Amino acid sequence: MSLLMLLGEFQFQTLADNLNAFDISTDARLADQDVMHRVPPVQSLGPGKRAIALDGTILPEHQGGLGQIEALHAAADFGLPRPLATGYGRFLGFYKIAKVQEKARYIAYAGLPRKIEFKIELLRSPIGFGAFGLF
Repeated sequence: MSLLMLLGEFQFQTLADNLNAFDISTDARLADQDVMHRVPPVQSLGPGKRAIALDGTILPEHQGGLGQIEALHAAADFGLPRPLATGYGRFLGFYKIAKVQEKARYIAYAGLPRKIEFKIELLRSPIGFGAFGLF
């Protein structure tokens, strides 16, 4: 069993939640400045949004049931920032779960899916305590 990704209390492993892919995108915060008769200069306004998408598969009959996907939905509702790191030790920062999508496949007895494909969308979040608590 090998650790692929760690998001707070959620561990994505080779024998459990099979993580198929992760994508990282970063938006730059840039502002044009209007000037006459020249190419407008672009000014950096600091860090922009960083989003990460995790795609994976759960086989509930072999990997502990439906509790895993339910816990992800509950974590998205709660909205706390969680540390994100790869299994090889790369720390990616703190992220909030922005969206959890699930597709149930191969529905068996009593409506139990035999396969769940999931996608988790994460947004980078500052971590710290401000005047109004944790943000």
